[in-house]
Amino acid sequence: MRMKSGKSRLTLIHAIFVFLIMQFVNCRKFVQVEVPKGNVSQASMFTTDETAIVVLTGISSDLIDMGAEIAELVGLLADEWTIWDGADMAKLDYYHNSLASNESVSRGHEFWNSYYNLIFRCNSALEGLQGNSKLTSRIKDQLTGEALFIRSWLNFYLVNLYGSIPLPTSTDPEQTRLLVRTSVDQVYQAIIKDLLSARELLNDKYLNGRLTNYGVGLEQRVRPTKWAATALLARVYIYSEKWQLAEMESTRIIDNTALFNLDPIGFTFLKGSKDAIWQIQPTSIGWNTTEGRRFNLSAIPSGLGFEKQVQLSSYLLNAFEPDDQREDLWISSFGEPPNLSYFPYKYKEGEYNPNLLNLDQMQEYSICLRLSEMYLIRAEARANEGNLNGSIDDINKVRLRANLPLIEKVISSVSAKELLNAILHERQVELFCEWGHRWFDLKRVNKINEIMSKVTPEKGGTWETEDQLLPIPFNDLLFNPRLTQNPGY
Repeated sequence: MRMKSGKSRLTLIHAIFVFLIMQFVNCRKFVQVEVPKGNVSQASMFTTDETAIVVLTGISSDLIDMGAEIAELVGLLADEWTIWDGADMAKLDYYHNSLASNESVSRGHEFWNSYYNLIFRCNSALEGLQGNSKLTSRIKDQLTGEALFIRSWLNFYLVNLYGSIPLPTSTDPEQTRLLVRTSVDQVYQAIIKDLLSARELLNDKYLNGRLTNYGVGLEQRVRPTKWAATALLARVYIYSEKWQLAEMESTRIIDNTALFNLDPIGFTFLKGSKDAIWQIQPTSIGWNTTEGRRFNLSAIPSGLGFEKQVQLSSYLLNAFEPDDQREDLWISSFGEPPNLSYFPYKYKEGEYNPNLLNLDQMQEYSICLRLSEMYLIRAEARANEGNLNGSIDDINKVRLRANLPLIEKVISSVSAKELLNAILHERQVELFCEWGHRWFDLKRVNKINEIMSKVTPEKGGTWETEDQLLPIPFNDLLFNPRLTQNPGY
């Protein structure tokens, strides 16, 4: 059993004590919200609609880098990436499945620190909104729904990365400083409860920065809606093996053809794509998405601390069937044969553009939830329920868009087992390098040991079944003696 590992920058409780008012008002230049003139004090944050909107917009804007971060680090844990020579040690530890948590080196804290910080801010917002009579009712409802939704989103990733986790619902240090780990089932129950509440409160239309309707043709899908809560519910139910509920929630999205359709492959990741259920808009002048910035290759990475440290693995490249348009349009390469380096090309805009000064010039937003995942969720639910024809129909919706033959012409037999294997494969080539899907899928369908016992040695590491969970940060264990470490660390 390996002893695994550094020092986390913030512990869960430290995050509470170092919380600053400016974290709430982190509305950067591209966020279309009018920040009130003058200073915004903590006491006044929830006294007007405008300042309350700023709070939740600031929380949402701080999710901007998380999709790329989890896609890279969790993809390194799985079989999606190959790492460049000279990459930093932290990423090498992810790649070798050799994370650790002790007094000298700590890995795996990256998500814990930032996600709990944001959960604290969601809890603080919820406390400011609860019973508030100073805000317009519809504004308070929407913002409460947003806070519940974002907290659910963060807890979903924490429970899948670490297993049982602390579940803070307050900002009171006396209630949070000695929290114990909550079981996975109970965390999912809390997530579902939050999402059901959020769905009742959130608007069914996409709202702008003032929480009013967009003008005709100006809609952007960046604030959470009832549909985002429904889509995340569908995902949580499929992870919880609640097949009927997963089918019901995914169907709600699929049937809403006025809002959602499977755009052609080349349009999927554009701003305002009808495949998008929830997107995050860029916040840095000169850049589109963080994914494009970190993953698109225009030269061989070099130099100390270089940013682009990963390229696509042969495992992923070899998973595509001939003529799959996703390989043609969502993957690109740099270099000359036979020394080609491949990278995800879902987001085309990867370079700094000094002329990119406002949202109207943006071409791409980061996608967090999209329609094709809902089809694959429903296909999986139906296969597990015995509705094989319905499952086939959903798989084929995704395959036909990618210019592939019908699934029944490819698999050896039409059975639940064959269809579930086909869905896992379809998720691999549809959702690659997005929000850690591949790693979580391997874990939840119990394929993780089968796959990683072969992959990890080829990456230069040694696989142990305990590696499927990240270690609890060492400093948090010291600060809270009631916390326990995951096995193997």
